[in-house]
Amino acid sequence: EYLVENGANINIENEVGETPLFEICKNGNIKILSYLIDHNAEVNHSNHKGETPLFKAFDHKNIMIVKYLILSGANPDQLNRKGYTVLDKACKYGYENLVKYLIKYGAKVNKINGDGETALYKAIENGNEII
Repeated sequence: EYLVENGANINIENEVGETPLFEICKNGNIKILSYLIDHNAEVNHSNHKGETPLFKAFDHKNIMIVKYLILSGANPDQLNRKGYTVLDKACKYGYENLVKYLIKYGAKVNKINGDGETALYKAIENGNEII
């Protein structure tokens, strides 16, 4: 807090285009995440891979952070440079509750990914009957 109150740029990028918010999404500190978002951290900022903090939280299995980001305006339909959304990844890896949550909060089930497929293909491809 002290650094931010004294002018620290919360949206500054590192060498791979990630802001401090990406680091929070890895370590899962919801209190710091909330503070940064309340102080205008960009929740839809893309790194050099085209991934947002939402991807980073998913990749580190910080589901509470994923949910917090969605409620804070993170775009669930953002495509990374490979052409995938977080919904594609959740279907691929069988995260049923997260799939339901993403759809509930606006993820488009028919969004075409980089393979020319929808998330349904990822679920079928990985044998996930429930999703």
